[in-house]
Amino acid sequence: MCFYVGSEVVLANLLLYRKATDDQTGVSMEDISKYCTKLKQKIKKLEWVDTNYIYINVNPDSVDEAISRYKIEFKKFNSKYYINEGININYFNTLYTSEVAEVLKETAVSLNE
Repeated sequence: MCFYVGSEVVLANLLLYRKATDDQTGVSMEDISKYCTKLKQKIKKLEWVDTNYIYINVNPDSVDEAISRYKIEFKKFNSKYYINEGININYFNTLYTSEVAEVLKETAVSLNE
């Protein structure tokens, strides 16, 4: 079974949980790439995940598609991604167990260190 994480889930968790002084602090594709690298490492540590089948769908096109599908939650300006009107994280994380949701959050928080 493949473990899949979509770009909208990556954006929601990264934008919501990264260290920011306000909603005007955006993330770049480089920030997203760093998050995905750490996220994959942490997901591999979960006992029940087959490490050969982890797919994190993040590239500029998939992120732009997520922005266009979730216009209320996200916006893009000058090659950076931002929270638009707010994020209901439960909406994005409902496909995952609470254990995975915690990994998504912890990984974003760990980028602050």
